[in-house]
Amino acid sequence: MLLTRPFCSRPVLALVALLALLSVGCKGPVGKTSRYARQATSVPDAPPEGKSLVFIHRPRKNSGHFLYANIWDGKRFIADVGNGHTSYYVCDPGEHYFILRSVENTSTIRGDLEAGGVYDFVVRPAFSWIVVSFKMDPIGADSGFRDDVEGWMQEHLMHEPIEPVGDALEFQTSKAQDTETLIGRYDQEDGKRIGPGDERR
Repeated sequence: MLLTRPFCSRPVLALVALLALLSVGCKGPVGKTSRYARQATSVPDAPPEGKSLVFIHRPRKNSGHFLYANIWDGKRFIADVGNGHTSYYVCDPGEHYFILRSVENTSTIRGDLEAGGVYDFVVRPAFSWIVVSFKMDPIGADSGFRDDVEGWMQEHLMHEPIEPVGDALEFQTSKAQDTETLIGRYDQEDGKRIGPGDERR
């Protein structure tokens, strides 16, 4: 005998759709500090003289809240950002390739940073087939996230960079070749950029 009714009733499908929407919209808990990171005791408002200052923000989302996204400056591992985290990084001005690595996705942003400049990036969940992954975007002068930065700076768990020693150094060394490949791929594509005019106002 053939079944004439669908496997799932309309109320069940509606409930599933509602739960999916709530999962996307909910902020989720603030993540614990990664073993590759360190909670900041103070956060600079401006970079030291002759330097640039970068902030990497990951707003709270329910999707993938238990996962981390690691951030690189070229071959240097600089942050492992969890849900509701912001990490800062002081660097020399000039050209940089900032790379996000997650389970299924990567993002590469070329930075042309100026001395004295403060720059912001945002990390968000991205489409993936199996495991929730992430992408990173620059917050430029016209970004819709510009007005959110002040709130993130107040709400997020703040982290400072650590020197790559021990586990962090081992992790950095194991991913160095892949990171070099991502930089090379950027030069063949129309990648994301941040630079003059994109500084925080």
